[in-house]
Amino acid sequence: MCGILGLVTSNKISKKNFKDSLKLISHRGPDNFDTYFKTLKDKKIALGHVRLSIIDLSKNSNQPFSIGDYNIVFNGEIYNFESIKIKLEKKGVVFKTRSDTETILQSYIRFGIKKTLKLLHGMFAFVILDKKKNKMILARDRIGIKPLYYLISNNQFIFSSETKSIKKLFKYKLDINLEAAANFYYHKYIYDPKTIFKKINAVEAGEFLELNIKNLKISKNRYWNLKRNIVEKNETEVIDKVEELLHQSIKKHLVSDV
Repeated sequence: MCGILGLVTSNKISKKNFKDSLKLISHRGPDNFDTYFKTLKDKKIALGHVRLSIIDLSKNSNQPFSIGDYNIVFNGEIYNFESIKIKLEKKGVVFKTRSDTETILQSYIRFGIKKTLKLLHGMFAFVILDKKKNKMILARDRIGIKPLYYLISNNQFIFSSETKSIKKLFKYKLDINLEAAANFYYHKYIYDPKTIFKKINAVEAGEFLELNIKNLKISKNRYWNLKRNIVEKNETEVIDKVEELLHQSIKKHLVSDV
């Protein structure tokens, strides 16, 4: 588990306030705390990351992670990153780390976001800053294991792993979403994209957003849907298939360095 935080605004960024907002989610990542600040034309940008080291424990894989005109903050784990890395190396990509973080970013640079998301097997919420195209990509895993929230208001865009860091960074009053509160009391759950606050939304499972940094407009894109295919099989075949898939899943999960 890691924590990510970001801000895009036309106003001056208080580095202290940004770091204080990141500290609110420091429990998500005790191994490293770092920030990145950049000005793109008339927009000020800040990225923050608190790291729980899982793959490639060296400081070279600390985040925000940069390659040329691209930056990423990432929470999660990609189980098949080594096979993706091999594909990229065959195309001439040279890696500086053995992290899944760099693999995501290198894949985005080489293949684009749609193909990258098709390749990834894992649980993730990540944000890529593409300074060449003056945009941000926000992506969440297929079933929404890792959280990712965002707010667009008062000429600023904020994202985070938790709503409380958005609330602190935003400064203005956030009204309670009464419909979401009712859902929570009735179902013990708030359905995406709603959150307990009216102006804060969740990136939905199996979805990625593209943010135009110039005008702070977002477009939503769905890259995965749960398809229920009913196939006639007897009980023995079903049990054998479930066991096979379970073993495959466990094997994929054992790629961590810790």
